Amino acid sequence: MIDQDEFVHGMIRWLNEAIRMTNCKDKKRAIDEYDKIMWGEVENLVYEVEKDGEINYKLLTWAFNKSVFQVMLGIAMLTLCSKPLVFSIQKLSEAIGNAFFPHPLCNSTIGSKCKNGNI
Repeated sequence: MIDQDEFVHGMIRWLNEAIRMTNCKDKKRAIDEYDKIMWGEVENLVYEVEKDGEINYKLLTWAFNKSVFQVMLGIAMLTLCSKPLVFSIQKLSEAIGNAFFPHPLCNSTIGSKCKNGNI
């Protein structure tokens, strides 16, 4: 949960960044200009305007569809190939006498906490 001090610190940092990026002395105008800059970056990711004024959505391009396909393929490969990895990690944990944590994610989490000295 965000407390009041953290919220105020974040808002002050955001306002200072808006004023710095826009080089405006008027804070209300700086926020509006900063908003236009940030949404302009988002709009550049979503669509492009050609020389004749026609708007082409980048979400329908081959590169976007290929990226989505690659992410889905990676998730499918991870799903299919993770079972042997889980079994090998479970065998390793049993071999070192750590059968209390049968789930490999518990082993990696506890191992990283022990390494950092957080336990």
